[in-house]
Amino acid sequence: MNEIEQRLKAARLPEPSVDLDRRLEDAFETARERARGSRHASWWWGVGAVAAAGLVVVAGLMSRRVPPSPPPGRAIVYQVEAQGRLRDLLVTPAGTRGGPPPLVIRVH
Repeated sequence: MNEIEQRLKAARLPEPSVDLDRRLEDAFETARERARGSRHASWWWGVGAVAAAGLVVVAGLMSRRVPPSPPPGRAIVYQVEAQGRLRDLLVTPAGTRGGPPPLVIRVH
């Protein structure tokens, strides 16, 4: 033992008061309640972590699944031919049309 430890051992300390005992007991009880609460919270954090890991695994497995490709189809070709005035408008160049059509207003 060093000198300080020997002095403390030889010193006569008074008995702790009832008030000090009560305050210490309250502090210990508060610490026990906090420990219980932290265990409960850590359990929920663990459940959340396991659920998140499960979702990641499921998402990974589902993304690896390749949907079947549709069967190759035949190409369909539509040919539309303009008739009448639309054909004349498309075939005749703009410079040879002879001017804009007349504006006709009919009032009934």
